[in-house]
Amino acid sequence: MIARSFLILSFLLLSGTVTATNAERMLSMKIGMTWPRALLSTGMPTGDAEVNYGIIVDNKVALGVSGNFLWNVQAKEERVQDASTTRYKIVSEQKTFMFPIMGFFQLDPVPDLIVHPVATFKIGYNSMIYSYTEADDDGGNANPVSPYFYGMIIKAGAEALYDLGERSSLFLGMEYRWADTKTNSNASDWFDKRNMGGIGLFAGFRLIL
Repeated sequence: MIARSFLILSFLLLSGTVTATNAERMLSMKIGMTWPRALLSTGMPTGDAEVNYGIIVDNKVALGVSGNFLWNVQAKEERVQDASTTRYKIVSEQKTFMFPIMGFFQLDPVPDLIVHPVATFKIGYNSMIYSYTEADDDGGNANPVSPYFYGMIIKAGAEALYDLGERSSLFLGMEYRWADTKTNSNASDWFDKRNMGGIGLFAGFRLIL
């Protein structure tokens, strides 16, 4: 309910229902790596890309909508050798694709500094597709009840912005994500949960349009 209200407010701001004299449109994009708890066993970071669009007032306060995409694909191979050649086969493969939609609030208290700190808060609805397959799979418990997971997502982060000009900036940052996801229950009332919370590092740019 909280996430939905925050998203509705963000959409109203973007549509012009809420206006401010000194408000300008803002676009930012970032890419980085994150380490969700449910995927630490893969031994590899998860890709993280995001687009933010909204309004910024007096270069200090920003509100808007954020679209995020996370991906992690891992395949384990096994070498099979015969008399003539060496070949490989996939023993297991897991794929995770997560795409939350969030509203965001951003505070830039000292925008006149050459490098200025920015605090960001985001909340929204999370959707995720997860699959796991094994060679000669007998349909055991490794597969989730459903490939679709959902839940609330919350992010809190800090960035350091460097202004290239009056309307463009580069930034580096880190954030922490709270994101417990679950599937719907099956006929036997079984369901799966995956904790996608974790820390992330990223870089990107911001434009004031």
